[in-house]
Amino acid sequence: MVPSSTVENYLKAIYQGQLLLTDDATLVPMGQVASSLGVTPGTATTMVKALAESGLVDYEPYSGVRLSGAGETLAGLVLRRHRLVELFLVQVMGMSWAEVHEEAEHLEHVVSERLIERMDDMLGHPTHDPHGDPIPTAEGTIPLRHFDSLLTCPLGAPLKVTRIADQDPGFLRFIESNNLKPGEPIEVERRDAAADAVTLRGQNRQRIVIGTRAASKLLVEVLGLLAWVLLMSAAPAFAHQPAASAPAHASFGFNDPVPLVQEAIHAVTALRHPGSAKPSSCTFPRRISGGSSRDSTSSLTLRIGGDLITQN
Repeated sequence: MVPSSTVENYLKAIYQGQLLLTDDATLVPMGQVASSLGVTPGTATTMVKALAESGLVDYEPYSGVRLSGAGETLAGLVLRRHRLVELFLVQVMGMSWAEVHEEAEHLEHVVSERLIERMDDMLGHPTHDPHGDPIPTAEGTIPLRHFDSLLTCPLGAPLKVTRIADQDPGFLRFIESNNLKPGEPIEVERRDAAADAVTLRGQNRQRIVIGTRAASKLLVEVLGLLAWVLLMSAAPAFAHQPAASAPAHASFGFNDPVPLVQEAIHAVTALRHPGSAKPSSCTFPRRISGGSSRDSTSSLTLRIGGDLITQN
């Protein structure tokens, strides 16, 4: 079977359904597949049977469906195209992250692999799209990593938003207006089951209250002390920068983060050794600009009052 846009949409829907399965479940219910694609159960069943005959899925009547190895690879390649297109539209074309999903839904089926690889080079071989979803490799392998949501993460711990699990434009605009995009530092202060609310602390200790349904769609990771200080230092500087467009031949890179690192070092000094002198040494990451060059990054080393702290 030649992978048409319909085939690719079914494979993607089944893959995304598999991510939602509990530990003891192995099959995505046909009703769920039909609902996610906006078709009738009968239509979905007919198409899944055809996919099974082509070796792309394993189908069990009255139970459900799962991707075969070949199906997972094809689904990964579709998601790779989709997520690289989204990132390209945001970073190069200057589009809002809230409006690129629908555009990518159309473009993922028509862009060539050559164009996708060129986008990948221009963007510096990114690992995640604007919403925090992992970008599969050129072989279709999808890196998976478990993250807590705002409902399951520890209270009072320094956190970083890593992924937004709902790409509805209205929800994404809500996330952006509250400074909760991927990369933002936050902390869960309180969960109130009776009020169906979660209280957060965001940039500059701003208090944010969101509903539990919204909280379940924000995935986060717990930060160590040094990572938290660096992130808190970076957040104000980049919080309100608009997306910038760039010509197709532009080189992508960042300036050396000297002021950011110095500010972070002083903050760490104050936390670890109140009243001590400024750090005596510091090496920090540098990124080499270039259209197709990969990053060259050294470790971050801080010497504070005799202690040597290294962050790779």
